[in-house]
Amino acid sequence: MKEIVKEIGNYVIKKIENFVSYADVRVHMFRFLVIKTENRKLKEIQAKEKYSVALRVMQNGKIGFASITGFNKKSLDKLISNAFSSLKACSTNFELAERKPEKAEVCSNFKLHPCKFPLEEKILICEELNKISITSAKIKVSETWLGEMEEIRYFTSTDGADIITKFISTGIKQTSVAKENGRIQKLSETKSNVGGYEFVYSENWSEFVRKISFLTEKMLHSSFPPKEKIPVILDPKSIGLLLHESLGHACEADLVFSGSSLLKNMLGEKIASESVNIYDSGVEENGVFVPYDDEGVKKGKTEIVKNGVLKSFLHNRETAAKFSTTSTGNARAENAFMLPLVRQTNFFMSPGDYKLEELIEDTKKAIYVSGIGAKGGETNVSTGYFTFTSGVCYLIENGEIKKQLAQIPISGFVTEALSSIDAIANDFSLHFNIFLGCKKEGQRVKVGFGGPHVRVNKVMIGVL
Repeated sequence: MKEIVKEIGNYVIKKIENFVSYADVRVHMFRFLVIKTENRKLKEIQAKEKYSVALRVMQNGKIGFASITGFNKKSLDKLISNAFSSLKACSTNFELAERKPEKAEVCSNFKLHPCKFPLEEKILICEELNKISITSAKIKVSETWLGEMEEIRYFTSTDGADIITKFISTGIKQTSVAKENGRIQKLSETKSNVGGYEFVYSENWSEFVRKISFLTEKMLHSSFPPKEKIPVILDPKSIGLLLHESLGHACEADLVFSGSSLLKNMLGEKIASESVNIYDSGVEENGVFVPYDDEGVKKGKTEIVKNGVLKSFLHNRETAAKFSTTSTGNARAENAFMLPLVRQTNFFMSPGDYKLEELIEDTKKAIYVSGIGAKGGETNVSTGYFTFTSGVCYLIENGEIKKQLAQIPISGFVTEALSSIDAIANDFSLHFNIFLGCKKEGQRVKVGFGGPHVRVNKVMIGVL
């Protein structure tokens, strides 16, 4: 595969390098398999393979773009022709910030490649877990999914960049629906990992699927907390979801430049408690794998918030030029059919000093918000207002976790919520979902999010 993608990139670059001031080629190869079982039966197998090539050309401050699916020379020649036609039609000026041309070949860590295991074995794993997940007659619907994904991305350019990144990820999803006395509850949870089938064979998936069904059954008897402003303790997945939705998008520099983000004039301003530090990083344990972005920029660890102060936005080369700065390596495209947009990679809060037990014992009354079953919400990046549906919740009274509560909507304003954080635990974890991606302008990319346990005082239980 490496030889094929390099041959494609070199063929295109050599044909155009004397006719442009700059050009880059992206080759994307993608393979995805999802096995779905429901109520002890195989329901569906989805298998996809996609191949795409993109060409971006620049001359005299204008830009052209084209993409194709074919890898033969006739298709590549058509790609070149279409890109130059697009260049001629361009009526706006375009500038890219400078960056160091990198040469690299990077692969995510894995031990057991998914392709070494027969489909029948994968189906059997999924079917057995699905049977185990049906813990009682109250579970009316049980869906168990097994997924695997493999991507190769190649980037080369006229200024000497030559980068291949490859990663493999796997994951399992459990959805349980329980019913009793006319009341219905549904809970869905996914565990994903950048790695091969060592993840599938090393985790205790029987316990995982049973737990989701058990929690779903308990939700049948869970009560709702009063609609009020009350402190919440967010677990790592919940704080990550809040940060991703409410702050991460507002930090994307294309939205800042357009005036859409509430953060447009707040660089250097205090937007959170002094104990809050937030980062965006391309390679983190249990997160997504983005060592280089889709403009050939090395993705390091970008400091977004330091001691409560907003320090940086997320940039691609285009927005970096507009802000007279350098790219943070956040140009990402779903595939080569699309131009890279400013996107998050792994967006998270760093740990604090509290032990989790101390944090809970120090809390008189609050709601513990778990990320199990949490659902992505909505954010108005202009105002900072956010809302999302929690996972399983619990009432905390006098420093003890009491009864389980139903899933609840949580809402608030991002700077108000972050400024009300008064305790951050010393634990940490990241999460991403192999089956879903974050959507922006029609593109979906995988993003990681997380942090430690955090106590937040100013959010609303229920929608404002």
